[in-house]
Amino acid sequence: MKTISRGVWTANEQELFKLGCISCGWGQWTKIATSIPTRNTNQVKSHAQKFAQHHPLEKKLLELKHARTKLDEAKFFVGELETQPLRNPNSTSSVSLQKKDATDVSLGIVVESPAKFDVICALGEAYSIQHSGNRRFQVLIEENLYKYELLSSSVVSKLTYMSDTKDKEKAKLLFDDMLSLIKKFGGRFITRNKSGQWKVASDSLALRKIEATFISYGEMKAIVNINAHLAH
Repeated sequence: MKTISRGVWTANEQELFKLGCISCGWGQWTKIATSIPTRNTNQVKSHAQKFAQHHPLEKKLLELKHARTKLDEAKFFVGELETQPLRNPNSTSSVSLQKKDATDVSLGIVVESPAKFDVICALGEAYSIQHSGNRRFQVLIEENLYKYELLSSSVVSKLTYMSDTKDKEKAKLLFDDMLSLIKKFGGRFITRNKSGQWKVASDSLALRKIEATFISYGEMKAIVNINAHLAH
């Protein structure tokens, strides 16, 4: 059972609070409280309110760091899918993936090489940044970033922190629109496995790529804005 402290927070408690915000996310007070042995949920919530009031820029930085961890998780998810062996579509082991998005293009479709408008999802591909399809994809993200930011009051505009269900649905529609736009011009999302084969990615993987890119660009923009503010 916890021994709850009262009064001013110690430096160690402050550090645990910040680490909790980075790992769990701002607003996840119950989860954060579990990582602070001497404070309960109500105390964490009250402390967070004061922290946001007196240290607004540091709060934003904590949100950015949390967004970075989520982006890394999304990248790990992409990497895991890229290296998974092909599955038999009739096998029960593939049911969860098949049911998750019945309209997905099979991950087993092999292509010789990425086409002009394809978006390369493979991690660690330095030249993917220079690929014409990826450059075009980046421009589309930049042009539509404001739409994504309008869907959340969060500095990073993270889908997972949109409290309004309608906003979440609008974000998903935005992702779908982006995917449809890529396909409209003959583009596909392409991955590469360990054996070097290029394969057409599923729609669910493509949507994760789109979401992760929006998060990344939103994070970079927020950092630029914060640095500009601090410079003044």
